[in-house]
Amino acid sequence: CWIMADIKSDVALSKEDRISLFMMAPNAGEQCRIMDTMLGDLSNEEALAFAQKINSEALLSRYVGRLRDGSQDFLLSVTERSKRDVANAAVAQLGNLPGNPKVVARLKELLESDPNDALRETAARSLLNLTNDASLAESLWKRDGVHDTYRQIALDWWNRKFPDIARSRALQALSGGYPEPTRVHAIGML
Repeated sequence: CWIMADIKSDVALSKEDRISLFMMAPNAGEQCRIMDTMLGDLSNEEALAFAQKINSEALLSRYVGRLRDGSQDFLLSVTERSKRDVANAAVAQLGNLPGNPKVVARLKELLESDPNDALRETAARSLLNLTNDASLAESLWKRDGVHDTYRQIALDWWNRKFPDIARSRALQALSGGYPEPTRVHAIGML
């Protein structure tokens, strides 16, 4: 979306006016610009109602990170979408909000059975954030994955919660037998 000019005016637009501008924008680029520059002051209820109106999966993926507590049911429904990048954004945001049994159960389900590697990894991060489950971190440490990401997720969590364990595991990774991405991550962490 090329912008030929940046014209500013003092016309006060209500939240409803700005949402209407978004809905009538001629293309996704303009919708993205409106979303990023004009819709930052929506209350959580307004932001949730707005998110439910977004038709573009790409724009929804970009917007779900702005949703706050009270949006968990909507975010859970987004995890069911066939577009896994949108589901991934919702899973990431669920890890930043207060959890509940439905959220934890869905994240566990995604971690164990979703065919998308990135989504499983994001579910692992979100689960650790919500549950602070040391046994989950331990199981991730033993789990193979693309670019050995599960071990790196466990290292990051230990580094935040139990720095001594993180240090020990990082040194273990450097002693051999672990893939290069984890060794590089361990060096950076140390």
